[in-house]
Amino acid sequence: MKCWKLYLVVGMSVVGLGFSSPASAKGKKASPAVKLKAAKPFAKLKKSLRTALLKGEIPSTSYSVKMKNGKKAMVAASWAIVKKPIKTVYNEMIKFQDRYKYMPNSIKSQVVKRYNKRELHVYQVSKFWWTKIPVNIHVKLTPHTKITWALMKNKKNGIKDNLGYWVFEPLNKGKHTLISYSLYTNTGRSVPSFIKRMILRNSLPSVLKNVRKRIMSGGKWHK
Repeated sequence: MKCWKLYLVVGMSVVGLGFSSPASAKGKKASPAVKLKAAKPFAKLKKSLRTALLKGEIPSTSYSVKMKNGKKAMVAASWAIVKKPIKTVYNEMIKFQDRYKYMPNSIKSQVVKRYNKRELHVYQVSKFWWTKIPVNIHVKLTPHTKITWALMKNKKNGIKDNLGYWVFEPLNKGKHTLISYSLYTNTGRSVPSFIKRMILRNSLPSVLKNVRKRIMSGGKWHK
C-alpha cells in the first residue's frame, strides 16, 4: 500500500477527538468494542512521561487490549500540559462548532442536536488529500473533567468504529491542566499493525499541539 494511502486510512481515525461509549440518541447504551484503560493521574504516570510533559513535550504511546470477540485491538494515548486552568481548557474544548478551525485535517464541525445539557450530536468532516471523511458522534460531557463520544453507527460515517476520551486534571495549584487523550479506532480497512501504531502515535500529538495553541491564544489561533 502506498504511503499516502496508509496515512489516509489511519488518519481517518483521528478526524474526531477520540470516541467513547455514552448512551445512544434513543437512550439505549451502546456496547463498546473494547474497554479502554482509565486515564492515570499525573502523579502515577511514568517518570519519563512526567519529565517530558514538564518540558512542554507531547508524548504518546500505544497498547493492546482484548476485544469482546477475543481479538486484540490497539489503543493510542497522548498527553499535554496546557498552562491554563481547567475551566478555560474545558470551555474551549466544548466549542464543537469551532473545531474545524484548528483541528488537523478538519474542514467542518457542527452541532446537529442537543439532547440535554450533557449530550449532543456532532457532525464533522475531515479532508485527506481529495477524500472527505464524514463522522457523526454522540458526545457526552462531564463538566470540567471529561469529554467522551461515540460513533453514531445509525448514521453515514467514513470509518467503522472509534472510541476514546479526553480527561482533564488540574496541576500547579489549578493554574495548569493535564490533558489525557486516548482512542481506539477501526477504519474498516486493512493496515499492518506496526505501521498503524507508528502513524497513530505521531498523529495524536499533532492534535494536542493544535489544541494547546488554540487554548493558549484565548481561542484565536487557527491553522
